[in-house]
Amino acid sequence: MLEEIKKTAAFLREATHDYAPEVGIVLGTGLGGFADGITTRYAIDYKDIPGFPVSTVEGHRGRLIFGEVEGRRVVAMQGRFHYYEGYTLREIARLLGVTVPTVKMRLKRGRDALRNTWEESL
Repeated sequence: MLEEIKKTAAFLREATHDYAPEVGIVLGTGLGGFADGITTRYAIDYKDIPGFPVSTVEGHRGRLIFGEVEGRRVVAMQGRFHYYEGYTLREIARLLGVTVPTVKMRLKRGRDALRNTWEESL
């Protein structure tokens, strides 16, 4: 598993010329439009990333976007992976480098915070 992660990381470093994001954002249902506000430097489809799962949910673009938002270097997942797509929470947690309970907590908090911020700006 560690070798697969190293291979994926090496691919991303090369594809983005060692772009180093400060913030990671997971965009899902209703938040895909946030990506329009990212000044995109690199956009890579999940299907092109070695060892990376593919989002199968309609409306989830399925790509990593590296760029800037309000002067901060970000990477955004435009499309998530879901338990109901056949991915385990363990697989999702491994991709994010955290434990399963952390995945549940962070995704909920992040989703709520982004939705509130976005709605306030409309």
